[in-house]
Amino acid sequence: MKVRIDKKAGFCPGVRKAIGIAEEKVAAGHSVAALGALIHNDREVNRLKNVGLQEINQDKFEESKIDVKQLKDQTLLIRAHGISPKLLDKIESNDIKYIDATCPLVARSHKIIKEYCKKGYDVVIVGKSYHPEVKGLLGFCERQGTVVYAPGDEKKVAIKKKIVLIAQTTIEEERFDYFAKKLQKGVDELILKNTICPVVTRRQSQIVEFAKENDLIIFVAGRESSNSKVLFELCRGVNERSYLVSSFEEVKPEWFVDVETVGLTGGASTPIWQLEEFKQKLNF
Repeated sequence: MKVRIDKKAGFCPGVRKAIGIAEEKVAAGHSVAALGALIHNDREVNRLKNVGLQEINQDKFEESKIDVKQLKDQTLLIRAHGISPKLLDKIESNDIKYIDATCPLVARSHKIIKEYCKKGYDVVIVGKSYHPEVKGLLGFCERQGTVVYAPGDEKKVAIKKKIVLIAQTTIEEERFDYFAKKLQKGVDELILKNTICPVVTRRQSQIVEFAKENDLIIFVAGRESSNSKVLFELCRGVNERSYLVSSFEEVKPEWFVDVETVGLTGGASTPIWQLEEFKQKLNF
């Protein structure tokens, strides 16, 4: 049985940047706390904790359930998802040191929303309402935006208005296109801003090809990762012998019956070291 690691797998640039900043600052002796889980991968989060990175619950901090006095000697790390202006103001007004590791593409979305809100446009975001990135985006239109995700959600959008349609950076192109077509009817003026990360878009086509090239796919990822869920479903769509696991203990020997090639891959929050670890352990 031949085991192949997906050459295109690994962290996306935004995640790689945030982790690099965290590791650099901790190594330099700084007390650093990520504002929320830096990455949706429990094992990578634990690795970072073991090297000294701490974590602050973002929701509790936002709701003032954490004493800011405890943070005076720490540096907060804003993760790649970004945060709302209100939350940033809370950090700055309390004189808390921070490092902004917001993904440049997410920061671009922030600017677009601010610009079009000033022009009187209603903001519609294609994404998951509970996702940290989307929560941050909503803050730039004072939480007056409408979030759509599933087919039929277009009914939540008021018609006959000026609308700017924007996307969570990790969603599928097809999902954005669906709402772009649906909102063209009945809206006086529709501005389309496809803010999906081009790396994510390329990755979606790459992983489909990789899934087709192997008899079986082991998709290694944290189960909370939005990007990983999308990529895994793409794999399963072309290769029914695709399995999502977060640890090697979930792998079942019976999956490998009559299998000649195994493809190891993951999402934008899956480090290469985890795939290499899986490859070493696949020795049935």
